[in-house]
Amino acid sequence: MSGKNTKGYWFACVDGKVIVDPALSPFDKAVFAVLCSHADSDDRECYLKVATIAHEAGCSERSVQNSLKKLEELGIIERKARFENNKQLSSLYRIIGDKAPCYATQGEAPSTRGAGDARGGCTTCTQNENHLNYIKDSLTGEAPLPNFADMPLVFEAGEAVTPEEAPKPHSPEEVCTPDDAPDIMKPTAELFLHKTGRQGLTWEEISALRELAATQFPSRVQKEINTACARFLKRGQSLSTLTFGYIAGSLKHQPTRGVKSRSATKPKPAEIPQRTEADAEADMAKIEALQAEFDREVQGR
Repeated sequence: MSGKNTKGYWFACVDGKVIVDPALSPFDKAVFAVLCSHADSDDRECYLKVATIAHEAGCSERSVQNSLKKLEELGIIERKARFENNKQLSSLYRIIGDKAPCYATQGEAPSTRGAGDARGGCTTCTQNENHLNYIKDSLTGEAPLPNFADMPLVFEAGEAVTPEEAPKPHSPEEVCTPDDAPDIMKPTAELFLHKTGRQGLTWEEISALRELAATQFPSRVQKEINTACARFLKRGQSLSTLTFGYIAGSLKHQPTRGVKSRSATKPKPAEIPQRTEADAEADMAKIEALQAEFDREVQGR
């Protein structure tokens, strides 16, 4: 039930087939349960931020985004992005649950369904069923190292984003938000979306933002965004084609972070005191006095 519901329910209705589905990870089920707990009892819809879902599900925002994408692909939920003045708001979620296409096979319990065609032809149900949290090495009991030639490029909390799953630039699958950017670059990412009118970022752009965070000050990146927008408008190019990869390329040879080069200063040579002739004569007099004293001691013996 939604937190705004005035019916006074203290419980939430969670679809049983979803909770017992072995194809879903614990993260997927936790995210689904959070959505159900906020959904209105009539239309089963709710508005939630990714950060709120991550907090209540006890996982990272990256894991929430992966789970939301999987639940949406399976048809278990419907998601609609909302924007106001080119600024992204919390998405609208609608619970489909047991009525999802992947549960359309009649006379077959979800716990006994096989893979592939046994799911009523829903091939997307078999994607990403094996999570690194559950693949254990038979000898060490630990998750094996991935083959980076064929395996995902990004790993977090046992979840992975494969090249096939990664959204293509400027496509409807742009699922990254400024929340995925480094903390220091989140305002910069919001400015970028506002300037370009785009609705989201790609994983490649998030990687470019991480590199920029290590080499550039946010103010320098924001200045380059304004410059690039003016350049694109002058050329007649659409601002929606501007990417953070372009910004990173423009600033590649203009680092503003790190240790500034300092010209090495040679230490001044130690000054040798200048001795005068009077100093030399005084030293010689001291030596002669010591020698005379030594001769008297020898004669006295």
